[in-house]
Amino acid sequence: MKRSFKHLGLLFAAVMICMAVTACGKNDDMEDDHDSRLVGIWKSDSSIASDFSYPMLAFNIDGSLYGYENTDDGWKITNEGWWWADGAKLTLKWCVVDDQPGVNWKYVEATYTVSGNTLKLTYESGDSMIYTNFNL
Repeated sequence: MKRSFKHLGLLFAAVMICMAVTACGKNDDMEDDHDSRLVGIWKSDSSIASDFSYPMLAFNIDGSLYGYENTDDGWKITNEGWWWADGAKLTLKWCVVDDQPGVNWKYVEATYTVSGNTLKLTYESGDSMIYTNFNL
């Protein structure tokens, strides 16, 4: 009997680990529209008062997204999520881990323009951030 409980406990632990690893994964409801001009690392010298406006962003071709902040130890990833574009509309889906059960998602929408190595994001609030591409 003790052996059965041990196996059941191990199975439960394995399932919980799998759930934790995939919690911030891509959802099936996301679209695969990725403007290749956005792919790369973008840095901004400006800042606005928003929880999800990062001074450095990394847009990956697979739709993954990383927000960086400059710390005493250098640039660190402080959030991750997913992105997709529809026309001039950019949707950022940030993974929010807080004291609530499970993982919450924060959707941030902005219009965007890319001109050479410059990206301008204008958020729904009307605030804008201008980024320069590191990859060029």
